[in-house]
Amino acid sequence: MGKVIKFPTGEELKNKKKTASPEQLAARITKECQEVSHFLFDLLEEFICTGQASEWETLMEMKLRDNQYRESRDMFVVINLLNALLLRFYGMEHDLQKDLDKLFVKIKDMEKRHQELFPNDIIFEPDFDMPEDPDDTD
Repeated sequence: MGKVIKFPTGEELKNKKKTASPEQLAARITKECQEVSHFLFDLLEEFICTGQASEWETLMEMKLRDNQYRESRDMFVVINLLNALLLRFYGMEHDLQKDLDKLFVKIKDMEKRHQELFPNDIIFEPDFDMPEDPDDTD
C-alpha cells in the first residue's frame, strides 16, 4: 500500500508565508524604500524636465542624472534623504536621519529669522503639527 502524502492546508501555507526572519523583513523594507525613492526621483525628473512643474523653460534644462552638475548632486542628496525618511517610518535607522533632524532645526530657525525680517510674508507650513523634540540637535 502506498504512502499517504499530507498536503498543507491553506491556513498552514498562510502562516508559513508570514514567518519571515527579521533579516528578511529588514531586507524587504530596505529594498522597498529604495525603490520608492527611485520612483519619486523619476517623477520629479519628469515633472521638472517636461515643464509640468513650471513653465520656465530653463528649469527643463536641468541635468539631474549627470554628477558633473550641481543639480544632479543635489538631487542625489534629496533622494537619499527621502530614503532615510521612509526607513525612519518603518523604525529602521539610516545614517542621514540625524542630518534630517539637524536640517529641520536649521530650517525652522531660518523660517523664524525670515518671519522677523518680513512679517507679512507667507511661509509654507505643513498642515500637521511637528512636536518639538529636545534631542533634535544631537
